[in-house]
Amino acid sequence: MKPYPAYRPTGLPWLPKIPAHWEWQLLSQCAKERCVKKEKGKECPVLSLSYGKIIRKSADGGLAPASYDTYQRVEPGNIILRLTDLQNDQVSLRTGLVKEAGIITSAYTCLSSLCNPAYLQYMLYAYDVRKVFYGLGGGVRQSIGYKNIRNMRLPVPPREEQDRIVRFLDKKVAQIDQLIAVKKRQIELMEERKSAIIDSELTSTSSDWETKALKWYVTNNNEVLSETTPDDYSFEYIDIGSVGFRQLKVPPERLVFARAPSRARKIVREGDTILSTVRTYLRAILYIDAQLAGKIVSTGFAVLRPKVGVYPQLLSYALSGSAFIEAVIKKSVGISYPAINDTKLLAIKIKLPRTIEAQKALYARILGLTQSTDEAVDKETRMIRCLQELKARLISDVVTGAVDVRGKEA
Repeated sequence: MKPYPAYRPTGLPWLPKIPAHWEWQLLSQCAKERCVKKEKGKECPVLSLSYGKIIRKSADGGLAPASYDTYQRVEPGNIILRLTDLQNDQVSLRTGLVKEAGIITSAYTCLSSLCNPAYLQYMLYAYDVRKVFYGLGGGVRQSIGYKNIRNMRLPVPPREEQDRIVRFLDKKVAQIDQLIAVKKRQIELMEERKSAIIDSELTSTSSDWETKALKWYVTNNNEVLSETTPDDYSFEYIDIGSVGFRQLKVPPERLVFARAPSRARKIVREGDTILSTVRTYLRAILYIDAQLAGKIVSTGFAVLRPKVGVYPQLLSYALSGSAFIEAVIKKSVGISYPAINDTKLLAIKIKLPRTIEAQKALYARILGLTQSTDEAVDKETRMIRCLQELKARLISDVVTGAVDVRGKEA
């Protein structure tokens, strides 16, 4: 793709020029803040901003607000910005386009676009990934609002060109997202093969193995955040929706205690395994390595810490084995949100080698058998990361006018 034939300067180091025929407008010329309170007594879908998408909020077994009356009502085409905790969280995506009517927390800024909403969302996404919002705030939590960004300058092409850009990006982004989805599915299939190998090794019989209730191998939920934790205490939070089967699907979310959900309480350490005790059919289970140590997880997880004489990595494999997971699901109670209590969970039996030396040897054998699969998963994971970076770069280049896509949407 070629650049535009002519440009004009902006005076900004991070965006030095824009196409000569584009306007250089204030955000307040492109969008207005929208503050519409939820109607009391009216049921609406509860929405949330999750990694750049506005989605229906799902419960993970924690406590919901006593009332949603303080929430704001949003409509398709609105744009949501999360402009809180800027100094602590420079990872999360902070903008999203609303695609269905619903309600969302009033802590977020809602914009009503005066141009093509999808174009404005792409533009704000580009600003977001370029970290334009950071450093603009003040106060303890570095939180800002519409008044702080209303004079932010945006490059704005004519409306017909906005529409062309949206058509082009919608098509290209969908293609990239489809490739990412294919690679994620490939990873799932490889992980299934790995699980079959692990299950086979863990179901072998030997006189050197013993079967005991889980409570003999682990302690449970050792550490929690105190209710007296300072309001400005910052931490990274992992909820149940972020965890898949032996994998973290999305990065932890940076929060401060005052704004964190009441379920964000349990502290994890290296060597722990977390296992969802609500909606157990999700098979949300994860080994806590050095990178995740010290994070805070949902109270919907059991935090299982191996006792002395138990090898943490092998224990985690045993806890993710088919026999154990099926036992957890079978003993769960409830239809919509099946859950298992600690007593029933810790009574489930697992089989492990008697000595930690034998446990280490078995773990090494499993690593040898699954090494090629792990290498393939790592390769696909790196390719997904590259595709995500490609998507971000493409959106940024197109909406800032670095490349000319007129006539290329077909």
